[in-house]
Amino acid sequence: MWCLVVLLLPVVAASPLVKTPYGVVEGFDYTLRDGGVANVFLGIPYAKPPVGALRYEKPEKPTAWKDVKETKTFGAPCFQHANTKLLTGEGEFSEDCLTMNIMAPSKTSTDPKGYPVMVFIYGGGFEFGSSSFYPYQNISENFVSDGIVFVTFNYRLSAFGFFSTGDNVIPGNLGYWDQTLALQFIQDVISHFGGNPDSVTITGESAGGASVSALTYSPHSNS
Repeated sequence: MWCLVVLLLPVVAASPLVKTPYGVVEGFDYTLRDGGVANVFLGIPYAKPPVGALRYEKPEKPTAWKDVKETKTFGAPCFQHANTKLLTGEGEFSEDCLTMNIMAPSKTSTDPKGYPVMVFIYGGGFEFGSSSFYPYQNISENFVSDGIVFVTFNYRLSAFGFFSTGDNVIPGNLGYWDQTLALQFIQDVISHFGGNPDSVTITGESAGGASVSALTYSPHSNS
């Protein structure tokens, strides 16, 4: 008598990996209500940590990394007023906060140029806020499901982002410079996530909307 034994093993889907000019990032899949899948990458560093000698300086592009960087949790919110901490819903504030989140369709676009890209800048009067205010689940269901690569990011706030001595020592508007570098970083990497770098729309809420106006007028946004 023959006995047939069937061994059932769980199948674990591999996490999405994306190779960028700065290194490889590992995200995770989020299954949409319509059955589609979004690739989610949280906490990607788009600048060197603005600490030490880089505090109160314009942001610099991040140093490339050799190992696979796990990007599955939001980065720390930038320092802000202590009484607004409850609003972030996150852990400790940090100066090392210049991180980006990218949510993209898992399927390759039928357009050879890639999917259109939307960038959202949070508000908060330039005093408080965090990209983690906006859950990746909601973004994926409302934008990624329609074939849009969606990007959010943190920028320096309050005294760390907009303090100025009124001269060349600390000229100010460092938060705007963070936003400008974030847009440049998007140009560098977004095609690797399936996005079209020539079809990027920036939008924002409250102070984020004001930032969009400032970036639109700034010649540095085109560099």
